[in-house]
Amino acid sequence: VALTFIVVKKRINTRFFAVSGRSLQNPNPGTVIDVELTRKE
Repeated sequence: VALTFIVVKKRINTRFFAVSGRSLQNPNPGTVIDVELTRKE
């Protein structure tokens, strides 16, 4: 399963999506995102 993330800036909200065929879905419960998310300031 490929995992794609899209950052939508509405203050500090970040949403992650999983790619399934040609559509985007919410990741399965328990999915671990192993990256560092920080604000550039």
